[in-house]
Amino acid sequence: MKKPRTEAQDLCSRANGAKSRGPVTPRGKLMSSRNSLKHGLLATAVLLPGESRDRFLKLCTELTTEYGPKSPTEWILLERIVHTQWRLVRLRNYERVAMIQEASAVAQVPEVITEAGVWFEPCARDTVAFHALHGRIRSGSVLQISELRYERQFALAVAQFKNHRERFESANPSPKKDPIEETNPGSPRNG
Repeated sequence: MKKPRTEAQDLCSRANGAKSRGPVTPRGKLMSSRNSLKHGLLATAVLLPGESRDRFLKLCTELTTEYGPKSPTEWILLERIVHTQWRLVRLRNYERVAMIQEASAVAQVPEVITEAGVWFEPCARDTVAFHALHGRIRSGSVLQISELRYERQFALAVAQFKNHRERFESANPSPKKDPIEETNPGSPRNG
């Protein structure tokens, strides 16, 4: 078991740290440049060119706040949750772009005759595009299969996270506070 550091040791460490001018070697500079990466969550390896780093970091922050990982295993599982959710968002964007391309390729929009005259069904073009896109084996089914795969991965990672959290908390119960101290903090306890 480690001994707690003394106040003098802490002051000495701070004084030495203040003298530091940062890394000098190329390897040291590379390692230092990665200091902001916590448990790989902020690693942008999952980002493709053109994807928003800010949106990805926002997703990381939101899910970190929601899940509040407490152990290395929970950080690993949270990373899987974040990366899988990011891939689901990307996949839905692919589908949206494919639908837009397909809709613009549709030659004619079906007309609907009403009492007021002829008008175009607002979603007719998109409906035709949807059927055209998903009628093609390659693009439609690949999107569907990928989406199902990522949704399963996401659900599994969330379930594993919750399971680990329950086991972690039962193995490491938080200390119970003294009810007298909670109601009268700092007051001497009457015997």
